[in-house]
Amino acid sequence: MRGMFRNLAGVGSVLLLVGVRAAFIARASAPRAERSAEDIYLDKCAVCHGKDGAGKTAKGKKSKVKDLRETLGKMSEAEMIKVVEDGKGKNMDSYKKEYSKEQIKSRVVIVEIAFVAAAALLAFLVAFRAELTRVRGGKVLAFVALFILPLLAVWGGFSEHMERAQSTRFCLSCHVMEDYGRSLYIDDPSYVPARHFQNNFVPRDRACYTCHTDYTMFGGVKSKMRGVRHIWVYYFGAVPKPEDIKLYHPYNNRECFHCHLGARRYEEASEHHKQPDMLAKAASGEISCMSSNCHDIIHDVGTLKDASFWKGAPEQ
Repeated sequence: MRGMFRNLAGVGSVLLLVGVRAAFIARASAPRAERSAEDIYLDKCAVCHGKDGAGKTAKGKKSKVKDLRETLGKMSEAEMIKVVEDGKGKNMDSYKKEYSKEQIKSRVVIVEIAFVAAAALLAFLVAFRAELTRVRGGKVLAFVALFILPLLAVWGGFSEHMERAQSTRFCLSCHVMEDYGRSLYIDDPSYVPARHFQNNFVPRDRACYTCHTDYTMFGGVKSKMRGVRHIWVYYFGAVPKPEDIKLYHPYNNRECFHCHLGARRYEEASEHHKQPDMLAKAASGEISCMSSNCHDIIHDVGTLKDASFWKGAPEQ
């Protein structure tokens, strides 16, 4: 009986972990397409990978495809989507032209859900058939069900969340950041973020992350601790008004130079040669790109009520 309770405790932990993983999957999944992801998978993928993803079909064996259930634990969602978009080797075609990114992503989600289901099924099996763990094979099964699969689920969920956290949509999902998202559509090129966003100088789907690569979880230990503080303030403290949000330290030229350093357009711009050593001072951080009467109008959310916006802006 004690063994039964111990196993039930173990299965409870596993289900909690796979539940977290399932939550990540659900939040990251795109709106349902006209044709279901399951139908697309069965039509295009199952012929090689099989309905269960094991790859034991005749064509799968001939092509020596890998077990998708194992692949899932080694690749991030972005990597899997890239394989579906671009194809792989001679045996897997590219589906970039045939399916949208949303449809491709939904197919990946189907595989991820299958992984979660397999983890939960094994956990239940170990819990309610405790006698299986008395033999060597059963112990191996228990180890896989209670340790390996939960670890893979946690890693996969973390990897997926980190990937999603780099998206512009994620950054603007917090209501206090909505005005910063609106500022990207101001019809005025003197607003630096708007000019970069509207002209595709930065990828629109990762605009925030591209310009703030050292922010919270993506920065050093101090940045990560500030990120934790933000969560605390959001749920338990007084959330500041958008116009009151300030950077903790002056914006580093390094973030600009990820793209601009060495670019001809930057190096030859007349405004960057007002002083003989202006480029060198900017590169060393002696002068800031965001001051010196240069690129000093950033989001400036306090002026949104008087601003005009880009009318032809594409939906994000």
